[in-house]
Amino acid sequence: MFSDANEPKFVEEDLPLFYSTLSDFFPSYCGEAESDEEFKDAYFAAVEERGLQASASSLTATRQLSQLLLARMGTVLLGAPMSGKSTAILLLADILSRLARSPKRMNASKRSASRRRRPAGRQRAAEAFSGRFASRTSRASFAAVRARGRRRTAEAESAEESEEASEEESEEASEEESEGGMENEEGDAEPAAGGGNEMYAVYYRVVNPKALSISALFGKVDSLTQEWSDGVAARMVREFAATETGSPKWIVFDGPVDSLWIESMNTALDDNQMLCLPNGERIKLRPEMRLLFEVTDLQAASPATISRCGMLHFPSRGVSWESLVRSWLNRLPHDPFTEELREDLFEYFRLVVPATLTHFQAETLESEIASPLLSLVSSLCNILQAVLHIPLDPAAEQRLESDGPKDDRAFNAGMHTPQQI
Repeated sequence: MFSDANEPKFVEEDLPLFYSTLSDFFPSYCGEAESDEEFKDAYFAAVEERGLQASASSLTATRQLSQLLLARMGTVLLGAPMSGKSTAILLLADILSRLARSPKRMNASKRSASRRRRPAGRQRAAEAFSGRFASRTSRASFAAVRARGRRRTAEAESAEESEEASEEESEEASEEESEGGMENEEGDAEPAAGGGNEMYAVYYRVVNPKALSISALFGKVDSLTQEWSDGVAARMVREFAATETGSPKWIVFDGPVDSLWIESMNTALDDNQMLCLPNGERIKLRPEMRLLFEVTDLQAASPATISRCGMLHFPSRGVSWESLVRSWLNRLPHDPFTEELREDLFEYFRLVVPATLTHFQAETLESEIASPLLSLVSSLCNILQAVLHIPLDPAAEQRLESDGPKDDRAFNAGMHTPQQI
């Protein structure tokens, strides 16, 4: 659809003009995306599992990212820091894994694969008939061959019908087993057999291209031994290209775009889909591989690179401080942080954070390092988490002092550990 391919690249201010132009050319266009209830259910399940907050903007960004990955080899996620770019990648990986493990899609993929592997009975009979006909020229031989071809065609059709009937019966039985599942003594449904197959997982690697030199990123030839050694990006592409599973494989370049390294990716982003290394080697990318770029701007990118990638813009107001604090509260242990205590903490945040952010937005304070407002809220949560982990009971504090310095424990408790799939 035209809107699905172009809507993600527009900023929030240009969307009304885009919708107005579409309505002028297509009066029947309603401006609403097609509803996919299965995708929504997987989205809400992934959000709940990761302790995040669901929102309409996050759902829209995740769906648009999935559409761009289907259409393009490379996708650029453009937005300010902490605008939800990395979260959209994590959620989409969870969603695709859940959708692939659903019983309906597993049975559909098996049915399509079996039909692709099995040649048609009529085609087999026609090939046998044409081969025999080429070696016989007499009319009598032709009649005999035609009779045998008809018999074999009938036999092939009957065999094909019986095979399809047996496949349908086995698929119906597997659907009943997967939908029914098994229940334990407490009444909770356990996953059906084969529902957690790892072949449907989404594999991805993250690399910061500006933290490495060009030789460390793509590879170099040793000046003494004249041997080639792969760089970080070249090794990732080589490993994914050598893996023959049909699972999606993503390589995420999380860092500023620079013409020094991004130009080397043009051959991988176009129709050739090959990564050309400095030693002249070319690595063919598999169809399930994708290249993602998380950037804040595209000032250093050339038009040749931009035209090869799909664009997904993340507005700076896409993530609110309330959702950030709610997600942090959900990660706190339930003992002793009860639901009532979490609500009290959120009310304290509501009293302090809006006024503080308004004061920072007034630009009356000077800062050595410009930080996004949400980054300040995240730092506040980390510091508060470190303070909350310090016990108030003197006896408990003495026991903890015997294990190690209290300051180190508080610092380690406040550190954020990135989540992985």
